[in-house]
Amino acid sequence: MRRYRISQRQFGWLIVSYLVTSAIINLPQQLSRIAAQDAWLTQWFPLCYGICVCYVFYRLAKLFPGKNFFEISTELAGKWGGGFLKLIFLLHMWFIFARDSMLFMGFIKTNLLLRTPYEITLLLLFIVLVYYGKTSVEVSARVNDIFFVFLALMVFALPLLLSNEMSITQLEPSVVEPAGDIGLAGLMSASYYGDIVAFAAFLPGITNPKSLLAAFRHGLSLTVLLITWLIATGITVLGADIMAKENFPTYAMVQQIHITDFLDRVEIFEFSIYFPSFVINLTITFFAVLIGLTSFTKSNNYQFYSRSAGLFILLTCEFAFSGTPDVAIFANYGFPVYMYAVQPIGLLILLLLAWRKSKPSDTAAGQRTEQEKKSERSWRIWMRVTHLWILFGLVCIVAGMCLSKDYQWAARICAGGYAVSLFGTVISTYMEQKRSIEQQTGSAA
Repeated sequence: MRRYRISQRQFGWLIVSYLVTSAIINLPQQLSRIAAQDAWLTQWFPLCYGICVCYVFYRLAKLFPGKNFFEISTELAGKWGGGFLKLIFLLHMWFIFARDSMLFMGFIKTNLLLRTPYEITLLLLFIVLVYYGKTSVEVSARVNDIFFVFLALMVFALPLLLSNEMSITQLEPSVVEPAGDIGLAGLMSASYYGDIVAFAAFLPGITNPKSLLAAFRHGLSLTVLLITWLIATGITVLGADIMAKENFPTYAMVQQIHITDFLDRVEIFEFSIYFPSFVINLTITFFAVLIGLTSFTKSNNYQFYSRSAGLFILLTCEFAFSGTPDVAIFANYGFPVYMYAVQPIGLLILLLLAWRKSKPSDTAAGQRTEQEKKSERSWRIWMRVTHLWILFGLVCIVAGMCLSKDYQWAARICAGGYAVSLFGTVISTYMEQKRSIEQQTGSAA
């Protein structure tokens, strides 16, 4: 397999773009249906689930440096067992690709290109995928570097652009929905965060396992912040009831932006930023499929399969669903059931196999310089700080549930504390990333 290198920052930004662009299509609608105005409090469990998945990848990368998921599966489970795991992974990637691409096609057909034949849009998507498939994931990472900044700024600027349409009272009463509803909404959100398994195909992109873990964790924390920001903004603009009824609530929210009387189609500009990021989303899944197919052959050139694989995937996606409602049902009900039935068990099996084959640490660890030891201690301290922020977020949610019926002012404080915990998690994971880079630099020196 041809090796490639992605910087820690690029890896983290790819994770954010990959998760956010797929989740914001219709996830806010489902969360608002289940948790109403408390939908923005549902991202705690997805963060914890994503961190657990990242830990499995960290252990695998540490035990098998320079190898991707498919090579590791063969090492751990043998030819037949590894082949079965790789087939399950490829099926999972197809589900992700089918869900995201067909939801996006439904959005295009119903909102933007009403008279354009469905097949023409799919053909254009196929051409773009083949073009990227002839390159490498490094190209996608560089393109994402350009558009991610605009995507993040666009999301964070929404409250300012919609300030004349927002009403903070739409978030009240706070933390009053049943714990079961908030938990169910968190489970549904976590099914989208489970898409992070696609990055198992790119584990060799970062050589240092600790840097890989830090990039995963920072990308996840930033994803949680962006999605929470979007959902909270949508509720304050549209209200939970309208959010629950809109098929594409994020687009409906952006349509409310009016900058004076002559600039009222800002959603077109916003979409021009979102669309390239979504294409990067699909190319990441596509690259994962190509690398998986290559693992069954002796060829090291995964670009060779881009045309045939792209055509096969798009044709199967076309015949898999009869319309946008079928895609929505699959995305909201079918896919989460499959994800929870397969992904946790598969990752747990890999983790147990990795523990069985783990090797005792060598004596070279005791020969590290004082600077390396200091950097590692700092990295571990910031990891503990991250865990404390996550725990603080849980405490705020639980305390808010206990106090909301009698003391709404206390529930508002708890909701504010949860928001602070998200910002704190992003900052602490950024520091983890920074310290892991320092440690890697010290080791190289």
